[in-house]
Amino acid sequence: MQCHFLLSCLVVGTTILLPARAIKAQEIRFGVDGETWIQFDTTDVGRLKRVILLRGIYDGLLFGRSPELNSYPVNASWETIIAGLDRFYTDFANRKVPVVLALQVLQLQLRGEPSAAVDSATAYNRCLWAGVGLGLTEEQARARRARCAKTARRPQ
Repeated sequence: MQCHFLLSCLVVGTTILLPARAIKAQEIRFGVDGETWIQFDTTDVGRLKRVILLRGIYDGLLFGRSPELNSYPVNASWETIIAGLDRFYTDFANRKVPVVLALQVLQLQLRGEPSAAVDSATAYNRCLWAGVGLGLTEEQARARRARCAKTARRPQ
């Protein structure tokens, strides 16, 4: 009993006394992008990581009752989705696009949309996500979105 009390005090004390800069050092990133996707190797373990990532995205869409669910490939196999994302991320310019948005571009391809629509959606996402990590203010980010919308269309 006394050991549990001491252990609890140690955990609580360490948490309270943890320097603020150590907490700030942990950065929370939005989503997983192509840079991370291509790091998953082609072994069974790499494939499992990809399927787990995709399951998380689809679980979030389904359990969150996303109104945009029809913008995602829901009638395709994991193999088809993985192969499509692998193709998408072979282009270096697509690597900053989050997987959740690359799935929308893949859905356009799977629905048989014209290549101009797929290219436009790809260009929109490239433009939008090229500024990630630059420390843009909200106003600068809004201006970037407007500029991207003028040059390409958002995936539907």
